[in-house]
Amino acid sequence: MNGANELDDFEKAILLGYDPATNEIVKQQAIEYTNKVKNASDGWLFCLDKLFKTNRVEVRFFCLICIQEAILHRFEALTVEQREIMKKGFVRWINEYLPSNSVDVAIRNKFAQVLVIFFRATYPQEWPSFFSDILSYLHLGPSLIDIFLRIMRSIDEEVVSNEVPRNTAEVAHNVQIKDYMRMQAVKDLTQTWHTILSSYGSLSIEICRDCLDVLKRYIGWIDITLVANDQFIPLFFKFITNDQLREQSCECIYEIISKGMIDPVAKLALLSKLNLTSVFSAVSMDDDSDFLISVAKIVNTMGIEVIDCISKVNALLVEQKVTPEILVNATNMLERSLILMFRFMNSEDDDVSQCIFGFATSYLQTMKNNAELATKQNENLTLLLQIIRNKMKYDDSYNFDEQDENEAAFQDYRKELRNLYKLVTKINPQLVSNFVSATISAITTTNAALSYFDIEVALTLLYNMGDGLPENTLKSLEGFFGKMMAMLSGSNVSAFPHQAITLMYFDVIVRYARYLPDDAECLKKSVDLFCRSEGNTKS
Repeated sequence: MNGANELDDFEKAILLGYDPATNEIVKQQAIEYTNKVKNASDGWLFCLDKLFKTNRVEVRFFCLICIQEAILHRFEALTVEQREIMKKGFVRWINEYLPSNSVDVAIRNKFAQVLVIFFRATYPQEWPSFFSDILSYLHLGPSLIDIFLRIMRSIDEEVVSNEVPRNTAEVAHNVQIKDYMRMQAVKDLTQTWHTILSSYGSLSIEICRDCLDVLKRYIGWIDITLVANDQFIPLFFKFITNDQLREQSCECIYEIISKGMIDPVAKLALLSKLNLTSVFSAVSMDDDSDFLISVAKIVNTMGIEVIDCISKVNALLVEQKVTPEILVNATNMLERSLILMFRFMNSEDDDVSQCIFGFATSYLQTMKNNAELATKQNENLTLLLQIIRNKMKYDDSYNFDEQDENEAAFQDYRKELRNLYKLVTKINPQLVSNFVSATISAITTTNAALSYFDIEVALTLLYNMGDGLPENTLKSLEGFFGKMMAMLSGSNVSAFPHQAITLMYFDVIVRYARYLPDDAECLKKSVDLFCRSEGNTKS
């Protein structure tokens, strides 16, 4: 396979195979020819040589595939000398060809993938200096930094990521690679990432964005102090002010606060060092939706982590393993986090609001078994009820007649709000009854014109109060439910000309029928409602 004519034939065969306009018979012949090269025992060597002699993207790509096949399926058959030839070929291509920005992106990606497959087979036993060798070429410029970041991304995909199915042997092998990387390479890698971010912050947004994307993939399993420090944190906060880098920066911060840590005191110290409540308090709720979602996810995770730490610190406090001051500081951190939770949960964008539900649920769970709530806790519950009421409302864009994916998404969102509401009701039914009473009073006694969404949400809150409460709690609320039914039956709410009101009012009457006042006028209104609902159903 060494003749010049054969090389030309090989290149032509590849081009014919890729060309959709090629005659099927000719294409089949071309594919058979190239497959012979690919399947030959020394085909990879032929293709490695061809990489340096062609400028055709299609040919380069095919050659890389041939080399990849050899590594994946015939690597054990290769001699030590052959593996060394392959390694030197990769290094030479990095040194001679990749410094040029003219190398096609598809080739860059494929080269990175193939190199990493070779890395996986040879690191650390046969190529312990892999990372130091790659890092030694970064001085050649942005193009080499680009390929370095592609390589690191490919290592995540081929070795680190748990999203790729792997057998037991592959998992064990990859764990060994990660362990060796932790010992020998990660410190230099993180320092390199910091240098790139510091140097290219104002020179190349694309390089910085790619570097942040790579960094976020590694934070979860490397020593957290290599990233959560006075070098990186100011950079993350700086990039948050850059519209083109802030989402990637948020993703890195998210990975930091999501990092599993056994010691709750250490985790609280990390969260305190980040001081995210102060940083994100300045975020405008009128900002870009994608950015607000990124921040909301951080706030949500931060809140959940603080709550988990407080639980662990309480246990340690009983054992006198921590000081009360740590619990006080953690509680203060939670209160500051709750301010952000309320802000983001009340966002006009439901996608932003929904990101906070995990934090809200965890916070409510901490109060489920409390015999008596503190004043601040009741204030927080009241604020949460106000937000739930506000966010449960329909708006003019909701189409009751032709519901599509937008309406379905809002119903799913509303269901999650109802779950939070029911949890609040179980925690403090008296507080909720006072809140609902004021809400129902507003729609039954006001002389001002009311919108259907104000009336509907009031009825919805009343309806869901009785859902899932234990019998003894329901019994204690009999007076409340009786008062609500009297207020509704004495009003004109049921006559509001909107199907959402009619149906919701009907559901309320059915659920709380036993609390209806025993008078003729109330019964007449209820019968009229039933008849109207039946008519609406038939129509």
